[in-house]
Amino acid sequence: MLNLKRRCKGLIPTIHFFLIFILLINQIDASNASTTLKIPKTDPIENEDVTISISKNATGIGPHSSLEFIVTVTNTLSESVHNIKGFASQESPYIELDPSGLQVYSTETLEPEGTDDFTVVGRIIGEITSNPVDILLMIDASGSMGEEIASVQAKLTSMTDTLSKEIPELRMGVIVYGWAEYSEYPMSNPGNYIEFTSDFNAIKDFIDSLYPQGGDEPWGDALYLANTWDWRAAAQKLIIMVGDEDCDPGNVVGRNAGGGFYNGSELVDVVTDLKEKGVIINTVVTDNPRENVIDQFGWISTYTEGESVSLPELEKQGIDLPSIIEEWTLELGREYSQDLNVTITWEDGSGTLYRNSEDESFWLDTTFPSIIVSEQISATGIDLFSVEILAEATDFSEILYVTLYHNAYGSWEVVSMESLPNSSYYVAELSNVPGQYNLSYFIEASDILHNVGATANQWVIVEPISVSVGEENTLLAEAGDQIFTTLDTDETKSHYLVISGESVIDSIIVNIVYSGTSEAYIPTTFYYQNVTNELWRKIFPLDLSQGVHTLNMTIPFNSNNFTFSYVWITLGGVSGDSYQGSMTEDFRVKGLRWFASNGTYFEVDYDPSSPLVVLGEVYSTDWSFLGQFSVNDDYAITKNDTYFVIIWATLRTGDYAILLSTEPTDVTDPYHNGEDIAAISSGLLIPIIGLGFLVFLSHNLRKRK
Repeated sequence: MLNLKRRCKGLIPTIHFFLIFILLINQIDASNASTTLKIPKTDPIENEDVTISISKNATGIGPHSSLEFIVTVTNTLSESVHNIKGFASQESPYIELDPSGLQVYSTETLEPEGTDDFTVVGRIIGEITSNPVDILLMIDASGSMGEEIASVQAKLTSMTDTLSKEIPELRMGVIVYGWAEYSEYPMSNPGNYIEFTSDFNAIKDFIDSLYPQGGDEPWGDALYLANTWDWRAAAQKLIIMVGDEDCDPGNVVGRNAGGGFYNGSELVDVVTDLKEKGVIINTVVTDNPRENVIDQFGWISTYTEGESVSLPELEKQGIDLPSIIEEWTLELGREYSQDLNVTITWEDGSGTLYRNSEDESFWLDTTFPSIIVSEQISATGIDLFSVEILAEATDFSEILYVTLYHNAYGSWEVVSMESLPNSSYYVAELSNVPGQYNLSYFIEASDILHNVGATANQWVIVEPISVSVGEENTLLAEAGDQIFTTLDTDETKSHYLVISGESVIDSIIVNIVYSGTSEAYIPTTFYYQNVTNELWRKIFPLDLSQGVHTLNMTIPFNSNNFTFSYVWITLGGVSGDSYQGSMTEDFRVKGLRWFASNGTYFEVDYDPSSPLVVLGEVYSTDWSFLGQFSVNDDYAITKNDTYFVIIWATLRTGDYAILLSTEPTDVTDPYHNGEDIAAISSGLLIPIIGLGFLVFLSHNLRKRK
């Protein structure tokens, strides 16, 4: 996963596209006339004798909501204080709030010892939206760029799908230079570019047509052409320039410079014009660059407040060019704790100026909930079955509702799913469904801030469910249940059955019936591990032959109802210092066997553009649980040994990378906060409710990037 800033130490700092400061303060005097308050030039003395308490009418703000803060100020001194003024500020780098929405009022005098106080109201209003984005890819298509072009071609569709979903008002353009197919000079032929468009199929067709051919790289002309385009005034503007050569003289920029590289005033002028339009230029230096290109790309990025990176250095960490493009474009807020800071100043009888301040956190949430589903099918009559659909709906905001859409009885129906007490699970039971019926359904969930997510359409044949290696299945266990599933293995090898849930999972009895036999095998070897206070793992090592195996889990009659999950894993060997993988709606868990040396660290590489959140667990080879790691927290190795590592997808889907690093992680990211990951990790049966318990110490947390 991406951590461009962390992995490219010494390079130009990442730009915060949407840094917004909102500071609107009003003072109400005795006659109700208001004046704008200004922070005093004299530094006040910090004093807590006049206290501040802050409450709010909601936990957070979503795409279409407002939030009010009630600030009460009380004088605990034995004398009156005068000239009371209030100041409020709120900082959010990735969303835009209505600047007229934050209002704080104050009075002039506050009487002593709590006999008088006043309340100020701070209100944040307006939609949280993604700003429009105009992005231009400027690509060297000369003979040395084959790998980079192929990389973008391979992932362009998935990249534009992600970007257009997250940024509704996205336009993209492409300019190639150094491409001899038409002309190495980009303005000489319209086949060298496609102007800003939201038709990403047209972008794909253009990119797919590229192949490396050419020798000169007059990218100054490409910048000149970009400067003539219709950049939207309200849009965030970004050029991503990719190449390995310094600027050759072009037909416009440096046209009279002769041979060699060009770094003259015309190039400075065109970059200045783009900067004045608000265009940021990020540059990517590819493999084996010419001597001057690093300097040229570097000054252009620095001058336009952009970033310059070395692609070979990033590729060592598994970060490819499409991932870089996606991260730089995907600068939207997702789910972040934010701070409102309220400061008051006052004077005592002698005119000495004092101050006190207080912070209150609130939640910004523009991301849909994560939904993981499973089915539990049991016979209820002759060729009739009950299909129990279980959904785990999780989000950093509280879930408002979960709805099931299904066609179990021939036409589409809508069912409100029932929330299971004290958990993040929702259940709906479909009775008397005929056997072998091809059931279709999907699930929709909304959080309290009205972010709505939905699963893809699910199809299931109504029969005892079949599972695959890496597919996590969540089941509702009731006293006396017999739960049957099948596992079809395509090769004979060691498998591990991992059951997760509360401590009561130790009472689950597991039988395995091998393909072609009717004899049940009850595993006697297992490892029972306490991962957290609420989460236990029961791990069965089993050598399974190729074929179909029926798994029968028996729930004791004396147990209470509970929810648990199970998954089959195998352990893939890892060589080197990194592993890259992907989590889908079905593939939720990955097992690794990894040799690690003393002084190294297991880490999740950082990708702020990915909605996926993963959690790693480290075990010794006798399956003793050693610890966890996430994007915030590494796991330190103190002994040269082989370790078993299980990677769990805890929220959403996407790609991930695991590192074995020689340095501890320095990432602190509220969105991927390790404590929150533990709270919603796979199999953990704790609901995510009440964002008051998810308040971060925002002064001590670094924002994303």
